Amino acid sequence: MPQSVRLAVVGVWAKALLGLAAGALLLSVVSGAVVFFEDLSLSASALGLLQGGGVSVLAGIVFALAVLRALRSAEAESWFDR
Repeated sequence: MPQSVRLAVVGVWAKALLGLAAGALLLSVVSGAVVFFEDLSLSASALGLLQGGGVSVLAGIVFALAVLRALRSAEAESWFDR
């Protein structure tokens, strides 16, 4: 594997790990506002779709809708309200 490709792979893994860490920190700080951030994610994906985004944008929209549906269930709302 060329050195440039090896560095790119390391960079992608580092970015992924930092993203997971940032997500965990965000969830621990704003656990009650998770629905807000999914709404924001959905809005950003919809904007990306309007700007000519492809399949990856549609996947983001579907994922955000699935998460929002789960978070807006009666069980989830009662857990957040405790």
